[in-house]
Amino acid sequence: MANEYQVPLDDEDFNSSDAQLINNILSIYPIKMINNSKVISIKDKIFILSKKDADAMSPQQMDTLQELADIQELENPVHISIDNEDKKGRLLVD
Repeated sequence: MANEYQVPLDDEDFNSSDAQLINNILSIYPIKMINNSKVISIKDKIFILSKKDADAMSPQQMDTLQELADIQELENPVHISIDNEDKKGRLLVD
């Protein structure tokens, strides 16, 4: 993965605020959803979609995410899924 680095962390790198943040995330999103999700950051938008949908995204759908990232009214995180029922692969934005 380009421009991504792993930084070694120790217990003293975390404080009670970090623990509270993790607990808040875990209370909002089930572990199964977290493990099966991919996060795509474009500009100041955070798009969350299933790993399956992320792997199936076409270049045209990625271009659509680029356009969505320009919409100021869209609030983070933006949940995306691919509607495959009609075989057109429309992006569903929540």
